[in-house]
Amino acid sequence: MKVTAQWIADQCGVSRGTVDRVVNGRPNVSPEVRERIQKLISEYGYKTPTQRQAARAGTASASSCRAGMRSSFAACATASALRCTTAA
Repeated sequence: MKVTAQWIADQCGVSRGTVDRVVNGRPNVSPEVRERIQKLISEYGYKTPTQRQAARAGTASASSCRAGMRSSFAACATASALRCTTAA
């Protein structure tokens, strides 16, 4: 089964735009809905197309480390730090 933003939206009873707002860390989503969406993202390992592309390339881009994806925040911060130290 391929987990998509639309699949998560269907499971939570919300629009795909609401899922996008959560993934992108944008406002206008109730805390309860945000929590349900983030739980499904974590449980099923949902990745945005940008995150999947970065994983295939073996890199972590800034757009793949969104504020809404708090479960991977530490990994994103580490990846960002590594990019900064290897670029210097």
